[in-house]
Amino acid sequence: MSAISFEEKLDKVENLDLDGVITLMVTLLDKKGFTNIAQEKDCVIAKQGGLVGETKSMFVTFPYKLGGSATVDVEAIAEQLVTLRDKYSANSIYVYSQRPISKGFQSSLNGQLTSVSPLYLGRDEIVKLTSEVLPDFWRHEDLTLIKYEKKLLECLDHDNDLKKLKFPNENYGKIHNIFVEPRLVRYYEDPKTKTTVQKKYSMVELIKFESPLILDGQAGYGKSTLLKSIVRNLIDNNSPKDTKKNFPIYLSSYDIFDSGFNIGDAIRSKIGRFTGLSIKELSNEYKVHLMIDSIDEFEDDAEKLLHELATLYSKFGIKYYIATRNSECIVNKTRENLATFYIRRFNLGQIKLFLQALYARHEHCLTGGSPE
Repeated sequence: MSAISFEEKLDKVENLDLDGVITLMVTLLDKKGFTNIAQEKDCVIAKQGGLVGETKSMFVTFPYKLGGSATVDVEAIAEQLVTLRDKYSANSIYVYSQRPISKGFQSSLNGQLTSVSPLYLGRDEIVKLTSEVLPDFWRHEDLTLIKYEKKLLECLDHDNDLKKLKFPNENYGKIHNIFVEPRLVRYYEDPKTKTTVQKKYSMVELIKFESPLILDGQAGYGKSTLLKSIVRNLIDNNSPKDTKKNFPIYLSSYDIFDSGFNIGDAIRSKIGRFTGLSIKELSNEYKVHLMIDSIDEFEDDAEKLLHELATLYSKFGIKYYIATRNSECIVNKTRENLATFYIRRFNLGQIKLFLQALYARHEHCLTGGSPE
């Protein structure tokens, strides 16, 4: 997604509803190291450690413009702040709004307060703070999904087969971030000629394919890398304009084993720390894409797992991608008519693209840049 301008950021913050404003505030406080963050009925309370011990801060939200041409009852706001300070024994008070807070309003409010010196976080300050500690917010406004996406990408980066190889750390980073489009083909019968036809597919076309599918490739052909690249593509393409955003879930064979061969439990284990949504609720709110890598090791449980996957698709529309070395075995054990896409061995052209990308990054680093 292309970067948005400062003016667009201002508009995005200003157009947040009250729940969105408070949720953003809570997330920013967490990012800034506040603890014991609590959303009360009339404000947000948080604690922060310091040289003189722990202090309690109070953040009072005003979802409207403070000052300028707006008519504001400054005296009533001053009384409200003093009352809340006494109620929560706050050491510091922040006046917080997604709309601008004028200097004139600040001066008027300060004049009404003798025992309180509030700090101000208006629209412009929120934009700067968000850019500093939560830059992913500008991709889209779903803070729960942003946290999940970040953790998922960290896990995918950590769980990479290249780490098994003895590359120096700096070289590993360069290699691991290079993705060369695989050669994907699908065979199907032409309805007119009744002959078998081969069609090439790109990764994007794979994602746009509406039904669940199988990715067939021999060991080392890049099945796991492709699944992880699909996850990254889905995340990169989430935007504020999407009614339903992508929610990719990646399950390794260990995840499935650890859940007792129960796909539902494996999913809940992955998402439980980020959302309390059930699988049904999750599928209603998001476009869920489920990566299965893989079930080849579970011959005795494969039929049960495939039945559960088919149920997730039929009941909730969850599209799944199964990586396997033996698609025929999967096809024979499932009741779904799954399309199979075959990953071909890298050809000389793809190897050349990989080496060119690696060389370009090496040259970039030598000239003072950093790998992108």
